[in-house]
Amino acid sequence: MIITIDGNPKLIREFLVDDFRLKVANEFKHEMVFSQGIGTSCANLIAQSKEEVLLVTYFDKEIGPIYKEKLGNPYLTIEDVTIKDSIQEEVLIQDSKESTFLYSPMPRLTREEINGLFIKFQEQLPNAHVALLLQQERDYFTGEFFSECVRIAYQKAIPNVVYTNEKDLDKIIGEKPYFLLVKKEDLEKWTNLKINFSHEAEKAANILFDQGVGNVLIISKDTGAILCTKEKTFRLSSDKPKDFQLNMNFVATGIALGIERKYDWETILKLGVAIGQVEEYFGRKPLDSAKIKETMNKFKVKEI
Repeated sequence: MIITIDGNPKLIREFLVDDFRLKVANEFKHEMVFSQGIGTSCANLIAQSKEEVLLVTYFDKEIGPIYKEKLGNPYLTIEDVTIKDSIQEEVLIQDSKESTFLYSPMPRLTREEINGLFIKFQEQLPNAHVALLLQQERDYFTGEFFSECVRIAYQKAIPNVVYTNEKDLDKIIGEKPYFLLVKKEDLEKWTNLKINFSHEAEKAANILFDQGVGNVLIISKDTGAILCTKEKTFRLSSDKPKDFQLNMNFVATGIALGIERKYDWETILKLGVAIGQVEEYFGRKPLDSAKIKETMNKFKVKEI
């Protein structure tokens, strides 16, 4: 089982119209309601891949039951904290030309509610084989909260897959993640090195290894993906540059899936990048597993 956290669950209401106009009544031809959030979307990907996943998050009493209903999947279990404020709702109005978004405010969380979320994670962590820990969009769950989750996974010897941005990179590295996913430009700033070639990636990775990081995947939209373990280095290439315009949270999800399934490193790398190409609002329709396999097969991985 894979465990993950969502620090800002949102209920999405999508309306399709032919030609949306302001200041007049608009008729919609289709409505869809689905649950979303960084952790939620990744948990949904895992569940649709038919692997067990535990999502730790928070809900209010009013919208929460709808959120859970829309996530209904036998592979997905939810452990939640009840909050006093309302979770965020988003309205997406989609016509033939453009999209219009409406948002409700993000909920205000008390210290007790935040601590409750961490306690839920800590209690459930021993039941998991892999912890998927992702950069959240709310300050409540970055910094100390985020690094503490990585630390507790390390202490309990649960392999963790971590994606973080430059802001929290130093804190996360200090907690010795098992698998770190990082953008090339963020790692360049942290190491003060240029990373344009494989040997430069290996040099940067060795600095991370000296800090206790287990494995590192460096993603560049220009040069592709380089996976460095302490024993081997792999480079994934593609003839199409757009193949590396990736959702980094989804890449991390693919890595976690591969580790859960005990794939070899080459397959884990292919799976991560293939799932990273899934559209953000994939909740509109089921995950196309055949397309994921097709995408994986077109990649070339070379051991350096």
